[in-house]
Formats: sequence, C-alpha cells, structure tokens
Amino acid sequence: MEIRLDPNSPPQLMDAEVFTSLKISVPEDRQSIADLTAMLGDSGSVHEDAQHVWLDPKWLALSGKPSEEWQNGLAAMLKYAARSGWVDENGRVRAHVVPRGVSD
Repeated sequence: MEIRLDPNSPPQLMDAEVFTSLKISVPEDRQSIADLTAMLGDSGSVHEDAQHVWLDPKWLALSGKPSEEWQNGLAAMLKYAARSGWVDENGRVRAHVVPRGVSD
C-alpha cells in the first residue's frame, strides 16, 4: 500500500490491495518535515526523524474501498502493525517515507 504525497494535491491511496507493505512516497525534493506536514494534511503527522509518518487509520479506511473484504484486509494489516510495535499510543500506524524521482 502506498500513500502518494504531492504538493498540489491531497494524499492519494495507491496499491490499495497490497496489505503487506505501507509506505509514503514523496517527491525527492520534498522530504523536509515542513513539506511532509503540508502534504499530509489531516491524514497523519510526521515523525521527528522525517523518515516515518504516523497515519490515521480512519483516513486509511475512508480512502480505501468500502467493501467488507477490503476493510477486513485493512483491519488485519493494522492488527499486524500493532503486534509489531508500529502503532503509537493514539492508534496511528507508522509508515516509512520513500523518495521518488520527479518524473515518477
């Protein structure tokens, strides 16, 4: 699962059927905490290391598919993340930031 961030559009959920990976893709020239915060909007917050983002699971659920099967897949992914220590005290799930080329 990929959350694509761009400076001029809201966060976009991509590869929504991939429940074994969660990443934030950003333009390679937009990796500062300020840039990430602006692009994330209400979908999450930036970890102090700027290498990770804390995503709101409600945003993920609303951005994904409304089918019961998809929602169950998301729930299983979040449960795995919690067991692995990738969920904070507020229930947000951690995703790693991956730069992409400007032409991607």
